[in-house]
Amino acid sequence: MAILDDFKFEDLRAIKFGRFFKNRVNTSCYVFCLGQSMIDTGPPNQWHLVRTLMDEVRPRTLLITHHHEDHSGNAPLLQRRYDCQVQCHAKALDPLEKGFRIPFYRRLVWGKPHAGAKPVCFEPDSEGLEPIQAVETPGHSDDQVCLFFPNRGWLFSGDLYISERPKVTRSIEDPLLEMQSLQKVLALDFETLFCSHRGMIAQGRAAIQRKLDYMKNLRGEAETLRQKGCEVREIVQALLGPEDRFMYWFSWGDFSKKNLIEGLLGNRD
Repeated sequence: MAILDDFKFEDLRAIKFGRFFKNRVNTSCYVFCLGQSMIDTGPPNQWHLVRTLMDEVRPRTLLITHHHEDHSGNAPLLQRRYDCQVQCHAKALDPLEKGFRIPFYRRLVWGKPHAGAKPVCFEPDSEGLEPIQAVETPGHSDDQVCLFFPNRGWLFSGDLYISERPKVTRSIEDPLLEMQSLQKVLALDFETLFCSHRGMIAQGRAAIQRKLDYMKNLRGEAETLRQKGCEVREIVQALLGPEDRFMYWFSWGDFSKKNLIEGLLGNRD
């Protein structure tokens, strides 16, 4: 367990926490601090590091992009320690307060999320903060938001971006809805992107556009092959190659190329 990155950009501080340094599973994520506001809280198995660093910041407001454990997992402990307000999407209120179940592989990577937060829905411009827009961007999860700072041209994208050319997705994600969310944020006037797993991307608008173009093209190619009578497994092999056996095994099939193709084809139940 370690701090893998710690940088400043203007008055923003970004800290990357991670469990392993090199592997085929994403095991690291950023938290962002702007004044006494904190965007996401890091995974619960990094609490000892988060606590030490946040003793310097003493956050007053926690802005949660979505309820997944690597983003919200320390919110209850931070709230109790610093008496700070937790803001999130309405659909994240219940998971943050009551807790939520996660598969074993996610507990192994991120730790078990803490319950007991007392969150409220996003309150733009609260406590004298500069203007912030919480933009609903479902697809990765139904409660995900991107945080847009219009005066700065910054977008904190949660897990909307992650990769320009995704090859796998989880079984509960909706790639078609994610494409709509990508299109939605492109209507915002931003340039700098802050991704929870990639850090700062200076030409963020172009990166979002490239991801959307990739997903549109992949969907079109998949639909063409389906019209030719190909089965999903054949489409996966033709467009993305064989499944990553380790990723498939490690996640018990939750992460797979098959999930991505089925989602793009609208084959989900």
